[in-house]
Amino acid sequence: MDFKEMTRGIREGIEKRQIEQYGHVLTDEENDEEIDKTNKERKEQEKLERIGELTRRWVNQVPPRFKTATFDSFICSNAQQGKVIDYMKTGKSAVIYGKNGTGKTHLAYASCLYQTMKGKESKYVLAFDFFNKIRQSFNGGNPEEIVQELSGCDYLVIDEVDKTQGSP
Repeated sequence: MDFKEMTRGIREGIEKRQIEQYGHVLTDEENDEEIDKTNKERKEQEKLERIGELTRRWVNQVPPRFKTATFDSFICSNAQQGKVIDYMKTGKSAVIYGKNGTGKTHLAYASCLYQTMKGKESKYVLAFDFFNKIRQSFNGGNPEEIVQELSGCDYLVIDEVDKTQGSP
C-alpha cells in the first residue's frame, strides 16, 4: 500500500465517521470548530480533575474540627465580617486580627478551601511552626528549603502570627 492509498483510506474513514455522527462531511470550518470544542472540553475536564485532586489533598491535611469550615458555614456577627469574607474570596493578601474565638482560623481554612476549589494550590501553616522550622534550619539545615516549600503554593495562609512573640 502506497502513501496515497493510505491517506485516501484514512480520509474515507474520517468522512464515514462524520456522516454517521453529523449527517454530512464537515467543511474545514466545521472541522476546526469541532476540534476547538473538543480541546475546550478536554481542558475543562483536566481543570476539574486538577481541582478534585487539589481538594482531596487539601481536605486530607485539614484537622477534623475545620473540615467543614467554609465561608457559608461562618456565621457573621456584624457587617464587617461579611466584608472580610468578600475580600478573602478575591485571594489577595490580608492580615486578619481579632479576639480569640471570633473565627479567624475558621476563615483561614475556609479561604484555603475556597481558593483550592478555584484551582489554586493552597497551604495553611501556623506561624509558630513556620518560625520553629526556620530556627531549627539554622542548626545545619537549609532555611531556603522551607521558604521554597511555601513559595511553591498559589495561596498561603500563615495563622496565629500574634502568638509567636518571644523565643521558645
